[in-house]
Amino acid sequence: MLKGGIYPNVVTFNMIIDGACKLGDVDLGLKLFRNMGMLSKGLVMPNAVTFNCLINGYCKLGDMKTTDCLRDEMKKMGIEPNLRTYGTLVDGYLRKGCIDEAFRLCSQMVDSGFIPNNIIYNSIIHWLYFLGDTTTASTLLSHMIKINVCFDKFTNSILVKGLSRNGFLNEALGYHKWLAGKNLVDKDRFLENTLVYYLFRSGNESVSKMKQVLDDLFDRGLTPDIVTYGTTIDAFSKQGNISNAVSVYDDMIKMGKKPNLMIYNSIVDGLSKNVSIDAAKIMVDELKKSSLIDVVTLNSLLNGYCMNWKVKEALNLFFQMQEDGKLVNNITYNILMNFLCKFCSIEEAKELMEMMVTQGLTPDSITYTILLTNACKKISPEELIELHDNLVVKGVIPDNQTYDTIVGPLRAIKSAAMVKCSFKLEHPSVGGRPLELNMECTWPHSSKDDLSEIIKAKYGNDDIANNTVKTKDDKGDTSIPLVKHKRVFDTQEKGTLGFDNQHTNAAIVHRVARTAVI
Repeated sequence: MLKGGIYPNVVTFNMIIDGACKLGDVDLGLKLFRNMGMLSKGLVMPNAVTFNCLINGYCKLGDMKTTDCLRDEMKKMGIEPNLRTYGTLVDGYLRKGCIDEAFRLCSQMVDSGFIPNNIIYNSIIHWLYFLGDTTTASTLLSHMIKINVCFDKFTNSILVKGLSRNGFLNEALGYHKWLAGKNLVDKDRFLENTLVYYLFRSGNESVSKMKQVLDDLFDRGLTPDIVTYGTTIDAFSKQGNISNAVSVYDDMIKMGKKPNLMIYNSIVDGLSKNVSIDAAKIMVDELKKSSLIDVVTLNSLLNGYCMNWKVKEALNLFFQMQEDGKLVNNITYNILMNFLCKFCSIEEAKELMEMMVTQGLTPDSITYTILLTNACKKISPEELIELHDNLVVKGVIPDNQTYDTIVGPLRAIKSAAMVKCSFKLEHPSVGGRPLELNMECTWPHSSKDDLSEIIKAKYGNDDIANNTVKTKDDKGDTSIPLVKHKRVFDTQEKGTLGFDNQHTNAAIVHRVARTAVI
């Protein structure tokens, strides 16, 4: 173009800059923006559209600092921000969670003579619902009506989803019914799919309402799509209502809809946990013939074998999955480790974890919870601490709840008036690397004052009042919050052993089974 003596105009530049930003290469767009004058022999200067393209690109990346610089540069060049500029900036700040800044920009927009349109209102209301501020969202919706800003299909979708996710399902259903009566429901089934999803999450008592949503679809001459059918089948399967799940599946086939793998996985999981593991096995064999199978399918079957105490079948399936290589993941190992722990085979479970690591898989927090909650009553405190350290070295970051299992066995030692322990604390934020603190402490009580005296005696500092302990590594003095120490030293009584092992195991099985279907 340039070689032919044809110089691009501002529209050409804007199209290229916008394309670069949408592809994620905002730096290229900014470079082209800086060289517009040179490439056009000084004939072309940026306009509001040019700046809007760049601001939109940086907002999508969350770089609001650069967007503010671009806005300042825009003003210096005498180019006033337009409604698109303000709308893009408002959405960018909302994505960053900066609600106050977004509202401040809205005030600037009104002061500049612009009236927010439904796109800007939709963006604000969406993020308010996302953050759980239903009161402010409702106020803005009322304001939209007051100033005659029309609701569009996006407003309706945001309202139904926002009400549903915040627990106002009856209100969402009522609004959907009103929209249907006014023939304002879009035919893409988004609203129905949203309602079915959140009704399923709300519990068994909403099953009848799910059916009502589906019936309303048929009454309007529409049929559910694959997402609607899949969500409904998954809901019934997880609730143990396999007969209803199969009934919906049959309806889907009659309507000419082809089930996908996710739907089959939901049925397999429901069969294996609530009906018959043998029926689940038959279905998996049929799916194999059609090559409709993945690691989720086999994990559901494996979990079903474990829940039904079918040891031989579970191990055979695991070895078959391992031979394939691609059909084994963290969830597979976690299911089998939990199964072995129930048989008091802690050592075998630990060996399975080592096998997991050799295959390039990293143990996760579920692995940590499975091993420690099952091992706490069966191995010594020293071995338990060693197991904890070994998992942490492998990259596992346990959550607060699983940390309590370290202290549990120590509480169980009732014969000793004093408890003595020696272990390592890994602090992830000191100097960008773990800082190991080897402590040997003896304490008879668990109050904060006693704990403070122990740490003061160990380190001889006066920062206990500020809940910090100063330690020293090769990068200088560092203050560590006392809560990190208290997390491990805390010995307050929470029951005989500090936790209910049976309850924890049940929670693990639930989490593993739930994860296997996702």
